Amino acid sequence: QAGVPPAAERLCLAAISIGANIAEGGGRETPRDIARFLSQAIGSACEVEFLLRVSQDLNFITEATRHPVAKQLEDLKFKIYNPENPFSPNNPRSRSDHTRPAKQDTRVPRSGT
Repeated sequence: QAGVPPAAERLCLAAISIGANIAEGGGRETPRDIARFLSQAIGSACEVEFLLRVSQDLNFITEATRHPVAKQLEDLKFKIYNPENPFSPNNPRSRSDHTRPAKQDTRVPRSGT
């Protein structure tokens, strides 16, 4: 986009990538595939942290602006890496290729109108 600094554009793309990878992983069938996308989301979160730190170092943002976002990123990474998360890249079960149980169809049948 015109007028947007390259670092700001990259920051936006990395931030969007976090949620996009989590969403895409949620649509995968095997724990291994889910874990792969969660791992990519963590990589994007690390990129956002780095870009925020550089932005602060260059005086584009303040510590007061960076800190709450950095805290949210740390919390998100903890939730993904938490060994209790069955799809965590740190969970040995996520390294298998077993498919997860099929989702039950909970839709209510429509009457013919």
